[in-house]
Amino acid sequence: MFDFFTKSFILSIIDNKNVLEEALTMNVKIFSKNNCMQCKMVKRFLTENQIAFEEVNIDEQPEAVDWLKAQGFQSVPVITSDAETVIGFRPDQLRKLAS
Repeated sequence: MFDFFTKSFILSIIDNKNVLEEALTMNVKIFSKNNCMQCKMVKRFLTENQIAFEEVNIDEQPEAVDWLKAQGFQSVPVITSDAETVIGFRPDQLRKLAS
């Protein structure tokens, strides 16, 4: 019914759609605390680069501290996504979340 090139084209569209959907649903979470300058800088960077994120403030949700410690983290901000974890304000690594 379809020739090889048509099948390849259709499959590439499907693959690109899946990649786009995956990127749009990537879950970015920042663990932060009050009066944390690096946390504020990370949130500003993510907002300016239109990267959606969920914030978990450990001052308001102290149970999150136990999870962070269990994962081996000792300071905030900790930024997690489906593909990457970034500790601190690292614009070079945060840019990867946007791509």
